[in-house]
Amino acid sequence: MTVGPVSYETRKVYPIFLTVDGEDVPLAIAGGASDASLIKQSYRVCERVIRDIAVREWKRKTPSFDQFEEAVKQIESAFIGRFRELRDQGLDLSFNMVLASVDHNGKASMYLFDERGLLSQCTTTQASPS
Repeated sequence: MTVGPVSYETRKVYPIFLTVDGEDVPLAIAGGASDASLIKQSYRVCERVIRDIAVREWKRKTPSFDQFEEAVKQIESAFIGRFRELRDQGLDLSFNMVLASVDHNGKASMYLFDERGLLSQCTTTQASPS
C-alpha cells in the first residue's frame, strides 16, 4: 500500500521461524484481520514470545503440540492486557487472529484469538500416515 511518499506492507500471513546455524526452524504461522497497526503489533508479540521460549526451552527446535499450547497461553495473557489498555483509552477493537503450528509428529494445532485477546477456538488434527 502506498500513501503519499510512504509505502508499507501488511502481511495477512506471517511465518514465525528461528534461524539456527543458517537454517530456518519453523515455529508457527499467524494470520489476522484488524487495523494494520494492531495486527503488526500482535504478530510481533507472537514472534517475541515464541522465539524466546524456543531459545530457552525448546532447544531451538519446532515445538511439540503441548509446548506450543503453553506458548499460546502466554500470548493470550499478553493480548488480554494490551487490548484492555486500548479499550480503556476508548478504542473500539475489531480483531481476529489465527496462530498455528505443526509439531515433529505432524500434529497440527490452530488457535483463534478474538477482539478481547481470548482464545475462542482450538482445533487439533493429526496427520495421517503416508
